Amino acid sequence: MKRAGVGRTGRMGLAVAFIAMACDGGGDPGPMWGQQVLAGRDVGNVFFWKDRTLAFTRDTIDTSQPEPQDFLVWPLAEPEPSIALGGVDWTYPDRWPAWLVGDLLLTGTQYQRVYDVSSRQSADLFRDYTPPAGAPPQLYEVLETTTMRPDGRAFAKVMPGSDDTVVVGRPPDLRTFAMVSGTTIGAVTFAGSDLVMLVRRKTADTDVIGIERLDTSSGALTQLVAPTPAIEWAGVAGFCEDDQTSGTCGFFGAVGCALEEPACPDGHTPPCLIVFAKVDPDDATKTAAYAYDVAAGTTSKLAGANANRFASDRRNHLLVWGSTVDQVTSYWNTCGDVRGTCETWPGPMFAFRPDGGAFAMYGAQQTMRIVSVAEGTCVAADPQKAFSIYSAQYSPRSDRMWWVSANDSAETSFNVWLADGAGQSPVAVATDSMLGATFSRDGQRLFISHNGESSAALGWADVVASPPVEHILSTNRGDIGLLGNRWALFVDHFNAQDGNGELVLVDLAADTRQSLARAVTGVAIAGATEAEGTDIAYAVRGRAASSRDGLWLTTLPP
Repeated sequence: MKRAGVGRTGRMGLAVAFIAMACDGGGDPGPMWGQQVLAGRDVGNVFFWKDRTLAFTRDTIDTSQPEPQDFLVWPLAEPEPSIALGGVDWTYPDRWPAWLVGDLLLTGTQYQRVYDVSSRQSADLFRDYTPPAGAPPQLYEVLETTTMRPDGRAFAKVMPGSDDTVVVGRPPDLRTFAMVSGTTIGAVTFAGSDLVMLVRRKTADTDVIGIERLDTSSGALTQLVAPTPAIEWAGVAGFCEDDQTSGTCGFFGAVGCALEEPACPDGHTPPCLIVFAKVDPDDATKTAAYAYDVAAGTTSKLAGANANRFASDRRNHLLVWGSTVDQVTSYWNTCGDVRGTCETWPGPMFAFRPDGGAFAMYGAQQTMRIVSVAEGTCVAADPQKAFSIYSAQYSPRSDRMWWVSANDSAETSFNVWLADGAGQSPVAVATDSMLGATFSRDGQRLFISHNGESSAALGWADVVASPPVEHILSTNRGDIGLLGNRWALFVDHFNAQDGNGELVLVDLAADTRQSLARAVTGVAIAGATEAEGTDIAYAVRGRAASSRDGLWLTTLPP
């Protein structure tokens, strides 16, 4: 699922569960907190969807179809779960991708399976609408031609093999819109409830690309950006070639266009911008980036040339774009019209500070660069401490940040560094062959996950301590359900051969722990709060079949 979490791969987060095969080693698992709500050995992929709706997979009941699992949902106020999607494949290592936003879930090899948890309705686009034709599309094509509305109340998908047709809406209210003959859709994004499309129209005499708006209620089309020869757009904004270098195509999207877009600090509505790139009409050897203001109906050329990458911070109305060729990055706070340019390459990964005052850019075999929007400065971090970074995060209070960087070009070991909110004065907190980290919600603790070949430790450090010292919670942990301000909930004493361990709840302030259950394979917690009575789900599966195998529910204590 597209949800944050920490597994034995080191990804960290809250409100997520991971369920794996496990056993109890053949012994007595001891007392179990809570109540067993399902018996069986096939429960997997458990997570809470919305406040008290549990979701998970079980072995499929329809063995005539090829997929191994069914996906079920269970509003806990109801007596039993129900099948949401029959016939899915979320098994390691070739699991289907899954995209979850709000009430909507898209999954399947091409995001063709859809489920709406609010209406309890599903759709199979290849069965119900247009069966795919030809070879399956590349992943980048699927991502360019599938989009989800930011509020999770609608999606849109250009149908593979019928790229003149788009399906829009949510089950059961899905609508199909077919374009006129000779039309293909190269990319889609939402502007409010309407769809904005990169459209190619080809006749015997012309081949042009432009941007059009589709009214999803009436089907009416409105031209936003006038079409020009397709050679100016193809391979830049969309209609990418399979052999193009990654990151050199697909410059198309919407910024500030959600129905519930956060207001600017002064209360006014931020501009809804459609950003795109195409060949520069003033210099055909270069490309240029543009922003179309939907309300004003005007197009502005953005700073720089050869832009091939952009990102945005929705909360702070910050647009970042740039060129890896020219090694230039520009930014624009669209609320205050604050703009700036740095002579450094953009991305490929970004971390935005919650207060909007800065962002970091980093990636493999690169030194991290930090841009201060508030001060208008661009600083390269110390290459001895910020080289080849795969993950970084600012604290919720914007006063600190961490990153994990390689200690050598071969990436044989990594450090977790803790720095101030400007990325300065970093201090090494942990070293291992593979590491991950996350802040607690109040930003006062830094949790550290070790994922070496011989260990999977979990620890935490007090970020205000000088120097910060890692306190080990587990030397061999399994899955993690909660890393909070007060509580840490995880599987300890993990046995990799059996795939299970002891579920423990640690009171971090009191430095005490409670054993909740044994032979636990994975754990989930509802939401990101730590309030008394918050639901916890965990799964048990023994080496040999046992009456305790199955799904259990309990709650956080006072």
